[in-house]
Amino acid sequence: FFQAEDGIRDYKVTGVQTCALPISLQPDQVAREVATLAGFGSRFIGQPGFQRAADYVEQRFTEAGLEVLTQDLDTLAPHTVRREILGVEGQPLRDVEVYPFFPNHFQPMVTPPEGLTGQLILLTDDVLAQRSRFDDCIGVVDAVNPPKAYGCDWSRYAQLGVKAIIVSPRSGLNDLTAERWATLNPQMVGNDPINYVRLLGNAAVYRYLDQPVTLHVRTEFRSYPNRTIIGILKSGRPNRDAVVVTAPYDAYSYLPDLAPGVVTAYEIAELLRVLEGLRAHRSELRRD
Repeated sequence: FFQAEDGIRDYKVTGVQTCALPISLQPDQVAREVATLAGFGSRFIGQPGFQRAADYVEQRFTEAGLEVLTQDLDTLAPHTVRREILGVEGQPLRDVEVYPFFPNHFQPMVTPPEGLTGQLILLTDDVLAQRSRFDDCIGVVDAVNPPKAYGCDWSRYAQLGVKAIIVSPRSGLNDLTAERWATLNPQMVGNDPINYVRLLGNAAVYRYLDQPVTLHVRTEFRSYPNRTIIGILKSGRPNRDAVVVTAPYDAYSYLPDLAPGVVTAYEIAELLRVLEGLRAHRSELRRD
């Protein structure tokens, strides 16, 4: 029920002609809030950015003079213990980063103690047509241009004997558009509790194609403390009614280690901007 548009300057609230709310919701103001929140890093529950965002929201509520209440909770969430890709001599592959996808159902992703070793091979339509089995391979799939028949469906590659799958855009992670993510994520996370290693890799992984590598991956579920933060902006008159505005400060992702949540950050960013606009008219508010 709030709008943030260029050109809005006057807005009547309880008889006040010039209201701070449209100004506080100007796109540039909201964008600055989003940049701050996204700058905290992954806001998936249990990640450091999640706690930074919670502290930031509570601080803003306190600075605005709100009555602040918190509800402490414990929530189960996946946690990455180890994510390594090593070369033939046991050294980490230079510049390569790999990130585990969300567990299949409630099954954590765990490699054997010795890791998973295989030849790093790029899976293309031509390669898939030439062989029927890939039992000695760790597959790399171009996340932007995957094989037409298999896409990024990890289960299809697992049936061919591929030990693990790394999806990676050749031109870099920033080239994964929202539309591509929308099709990639359901293919890489299944509903059956199967322990199969599924990773997102950066473009540096392509330097090591056709070389033997070893993957060490371990994820597990952990219980993380978190809190619901409630800020009450009291009106200037006694009342029994309240307007409730809610927004999440966390960010969900199929990649818990990479969840800056730019899109979801807009919800909490707009809430904070609404707060800035309304606090200037605290004495004129009819409801909390």
